[in-house]
Amino acid sequence: MVVYSLASAYWEHATHAELITYQVPTTQAFDQLADLNSDNNQLTQSDHAISSTACFPPIRTNSSGYIVSRLIGNSTKLELSWVQLNRPSTTTQSTYNALDHSPTLPPVRFEFPNKLIHQPVVCFGDEDAASVSVFALSVTGQLYQLSFTGESLFYDEDLADWSHEWAVNALNGKAAVLLESVDSNRVVVGCEDGSAFALEVAEGEPTNTNCQH
Repeated sequence: MVVYSLASAYWEHATHAELITYQVPTTQAFDQLADLNSDNNQLTQSDHAISSTACFPPIRTNSSGYIVSRLIGNSTKLELSWVQLNRPSTTTQSTYNALDHSPTLPPVRFEFPNKLIHQPVVCFGDEDAASVSVFALSVTGQLYQLSFTGESLFYDEDLADWSHEWAVNALNGKAAVLLESVDSNRVVVGCEDGSAFALEVAEGEPTNTNCQH
């Protein structure tokens, strides 16, 4: 998988008005810890991104598209879009065939109860199945994993069991500033004090695998 940071804060989209929005299932209250007026870095227009990345599927998937991930809404909303580099022929087959041959699709937004640190990370699954995992870490130490399977991914009209949330105990007393992916089950968290640790999600629970300065 290849991930690129995007320089443009605004992502022009032909069907932006038709975007789809989900609230991420959570144990946190949406109106408690996210004061949208307290951040000096808040952008004037809500559709402008704090950060954004382009995530390309592995070459073996034979896909003509990629995912644009944008952190917006003062870092409380994640926007995912499937974008195509070119229109494949009707005979072209790929792991993400349904998306590659779809008309222009609107963005899908996911609302979190608290601000997210850094940019959420997107991981594509293995070559045998169409799947994507998205990891996001909040300023309150909640780790979220959004999982989408099937050719329609986050555009599936019947999303089921797509979100999981855990409290990261290893962050007690620490301020996380960086989140990076290793694969679809492991992420690395960097902290303000210079320490870092890896989290592996196994059997539905994250495990702290190591910690170093």
